[in-house]
Amino acid sequence: MTRHVETGELVLGLTFALERLVPPRRLEDALAGFFALFETVAWAGGLSDRLRDERRAPPPGLEGMWYVRNIVLHQGADVLTSVIVEHGTTLDDWVLGQGILGVPTRREWAWPPRDELPSPRSLRGADDYDEHLAGREVSPTVRAVCDALKSDA
Repeated sequence: MTRHVETGELVLGLTFALERLVPPRRLEDALAGFFALFETVAWAGGLSDRLRDERRAPPPGLEGMWYVRNIVLHQGADVLTSVIVEHGTTLDDWVLGQGILGVPTRREWAWPPRDELPSPRSLRGADDYDEHLAGREVSPTVRAVCDALKSDA
């Protein structure tokens, strides 16, 4: 008899893959980022297929990750882009005891606009990609999908 893991276990795999997608700090991080994203979108693709088999609606962003999955897995495309994220409060907007003074920056991985991706073999998930992923940071979008899947379980 074939054993299939529960959907929650697939979500856990997606969560663990996301933990390996560390923010880029050096040039060598691009290859590590590709490996982690490859695994992340593979898990997302499995989850998308599972929900489809169960006739359950996917959470926002999951079909967009399925779209990227096909580009990454079938074409070996590196679809990550590194962005600099600013956070903090400038001196003229700062209130004592509220917020972080200054504008520290950090690097993060982001989903590029769809027109910067290689041409896909299928457009399934393209609209979801545009609406929920393109131009956004990868980690928060994947976490939101995981959270939605956990709450739906």
